[in-house]
Amino acid sequence: MSSTPKSLPANCQTCQVCGASIDSEDKVYFNYGPTGSRERLYARVCRFAAAAGCINEGDRQVTADDNYGKAGFGLAPPVSEPFDIDRRAA
Repeated sequence: MSSTPKSLPANCQTCQVCGASIDSEDKVYFNYGPTGSRERLYARVCRFAAAAGCINEGDRQVTADDNYGKAGFGLAPPVSEPFDIDRRAA
């Protein structure tokens, strides 16, 4: 079964590397999630894939909003509470 989005405009080109589709107005249709820009596609996929055949080549001006954030993809670790270990059972 194909992993391309369900309803794409007729003017889309699909990348053979990542499967994202880009229309003639540079709107990117990701396999999952909301649409985005060529810069967002580059920040999240293309710069890591770096494979021949990518349709999103070129100079991209990536902003903080295009990327997930710093290490950890912008997610904070869960808050943990200290606990005592009962070593008598061990």
